[in-house]
Amino acid sequence: MPYSVPEITSQGGRAANNREQTAVNVAVPVYYVVIGVFNSRENAEKCVASDPFFIGRRNYKIYHYKDGKYLVSAFESTDKSKAEGHSRELGYYQWDVWVYEGNLTGY
Repeated sequence: MPYSVPEITSQGGRAANNREQTAVNVAVPVYYVVIGVFNSRENAEKCVASDPFFIGRRNYKIYHYKDGKYLVSAFESTDKSKAEGHSRELGYYQWDVWVYEGNLTGY
């Protein structure tokens, strides 16, 4: 997810005018705990509706994935170790949980 960084100028390390600060998009890797990849949005929605990990439907997110597929995530973080920890926890219930690194867009 991109985040904003204020522009720094040579005037004492501050922007010359606060209204003139510009944002710079910096790509931050995001780690997704993936519980499934589906060929159709309907199947991804069915997965979320079934709440396979009993964490509440609102905690799952559906993202566009490669080749027109849909990825269902149960957790996202910019901290890889946190994502891996959640993956291990959920892996006790379903063996094919994995961590995907990248920047996905929701549908």
